[in-house]
Amino acid sequence: MKTLNNFIGASGKAAALDALVIGCRMGLDPATMLDVLNESTGRNFNTQFPLRDRAVKGRFDSGYALALLVKDLRIARRFAERSNFESPLFELLEREYADALEALGGGSVDHLAALRHWEQRAGVTVAPELD
Repeated sequence: MKTLNNFIGASGKAAALDALVIGCRMGLDPATMLDVLNESTGRNFNTQFPLRDRAVKGRFDSGYALALLVKDLRIARRFAERSNFESPLFELLEREYADALEALGGGSVDHLAALRHWEQRAGVTVAPELD
């Protein structure tokens, strides 16, 4: 159940990151976007807490390493394969977060820092750089 829970959390976070970078490219304020999402059907754990309270403020300190998220997604994909259920989401999410981990230098980078990879891909800044 843990691996399926992390798969759902990673899915919600990826969708929220996509929405944040698209919105920023269109001139929307990320904090306002999260306020709207959190009052709408797009609300999920990531929009309510770590993205709002940390990531869009430039804080990537949740204590959960991106490498662990990638590992959990790999386990979830294998779990789905063993159950003979096919869904492209498992492979897609694993690849997206693994790409983020590689682009950010690997190691113990926090999972919220994936936002930086999404920003780089979109050519926008969502969160301020903190010293």
